[in-house]
Amino acid sequence: GNGVACETNEHVEMEDPVVKEVDVYLSQALSDRLYLLQYPLRPAHMPYGDLVLRGRMQAGPTGDVTSTAGEATPPPPPPPCLELTTAVRTQGENYSTSRGEQFAIMADLNRPSSSSDPFYKSGKFDVMTLSSSSTSSETNRYAAAVFKDGSLHITPLKGIFQLRPTLP
Repeated sequence: GNGVACETNEHVEMEDPVVKEVDVYLSQALSDRLYLLQYPLRPAHMPYGDLVLRGRMQAGPTGDVTSTAGEATPPPPPPPCLELTTAVRTQGENYSTSRGEQFAIMADLNRPSSSSDPFYKSGKFDVMTLSSSSTSSETNRYAAAVFKDGSLHITPLKGIFQLRPTLP
């Protein structure tokens, strides 16, 4: 021939053998409410662990947009935002009680005068809010999967959120 080496199917299979065959299922049951939560400022070796999820999810601001022709056009859907509140461990060597009390006082001083209730009801920094930003509207390439009973179950993600601490 032409001097070009051809691989046979037998040769390819020997280099990359099939180890196991499994059934793969694509599930849509949770796809309208399955989100990936990322914590980019938190080291992987220090998870939040016991998050107290007092969260809420809401859409951003809305309003009609008027085109140049004078016709009202609906605005694009706003990206959803997610807020989670977690308890801060106030007992332990890594928490400064005096700084926690000082922080609570400063948080209340910076609040609008119409807010009469203190933000930190205990008088110290004992809760933290994590607020999200939506990372991408292109989530159709991402999914969550679980291997169960010898089968792989895949569910597409609705969205991805990056959660960062926000202060009052």
